[in-house]
Amino acid sequence: NNRLQAYCKHNLEMNVSFENVIQILEAADKIQALDMKKHALNIIVYHFPKVARQPHIKKLSHTLLLDIIQALAEDLGEFRFFPDVSSYNLDN
Repeated sequence: NNRLQAYCKHNLEMNVSFENVIQILEAADKIQALDMKKHALNIIVYHFPKVARQPHIKKLSHTLLLDIIQALAEDLGEFRFFPDVSSYNLDN
């Protein structure tokens, strides 16, 4: 049984694409397959411009959209689009 589960998981991971990743994310979340959900989120982050243009993304739950935002933020890490100006003195 464990070998079959491992085979199915590996097969599914190998067949996830940016075209079907939203559906995979929803299914993984529904059955609480955390490793598959993490894999789907990684693919979404990597292919985000393509995934974000898919109509199905508009149907995602708020919770899954927040999971995607969190995954994007973690991927960005300390990279900043703008310099930190919080300590600048504007009087000078």
